[in-house]
Amino acid sequence: MRAPTERFSDRVADYVRYRPSYPKGVVDLIVARANISPESLIADIGCGTGIFATLLLETGASVVGIEPNEPMLQAAVSQLGSQSKFSTKHASAEQTGLADESIDAITAAQAFHWFDQPKARAEFRRILKPEGWVFLVWNERKSRGSKFSELYESALRDCSPEYALVGHRNTPDAEVLEWFENLTAEMATFSNAQAIDLEGFLGRAYSSSYVPAAGTREREAITERLTQVFYSCEVDGNIELKYETKVYLGQLSPSSA
Repeated sequence: MRAPTERFSDRVADYVRYRPSYPKGVVDLIVARANISPESLIADIGCGTGIFATLLLETGASVVGIEPNEPMLQAAVSQLGSQSKFSTKHASAEQTGLADESIDAITAAQAFHWFDQPKARAEFRRILKPEGWVFLVWNERKSRGSKFSELYESALRDCSPEYALVGHRNTPDAEVLEWFENLTAEMATFSNAQAIDLEGFLGRAYSSSYVPAAGTREREAITERLTQVFYSCEVDGNIELKYETKVYLGQLSPSSA
């Protein structure tokens, strides 16, 4: 299995084009809890291609994107590099290279499950200002409740050997909340959805690190299977991917460092 920092190097174009964004309510929650203002500095850890950083910049705050995968980071720079309040570091969650107590809030969207979590917690404590907040965010695709979601889930399990081994779903909610080591940590949820055609559906699948790579027989097999799923469920040329967007939020107590 590839190292987490290398898993998306061949998925950047699909990630940029086909990954969903996040509900406005997620950013509103971050602004309210962390008292975000134009003077704030947010560290978006594992910023990838800049999808979540784009939303954070709309708050008026400054955002520094931390990303260990160079192709992903270059995509973020291409998307957001012209914005004066956006900067980047080619660094990891465990060693961000940021100054002590310099950050008002930390976000990690679709990334936390790739971190060395004890080391990341120690690093987050170091870079957060006193009373700073951490927000761990996922778009979690609904795998049950409709014919489409269940067929899609079956296709991934049958055609993608790594699917059951990686991803946020392998980490229970309670375990993520326990990572904060703080009784005030909590979880909020939001509805999210993505209406896409066949090209978008396949591109969304290909953007996932567990889907077999292009040019392999395994990619051909999963493409055929997913195409069948699409045409058995499409309405007017589109299907709807439904997500539950989860936000785990809390502060890190210095006393347990």
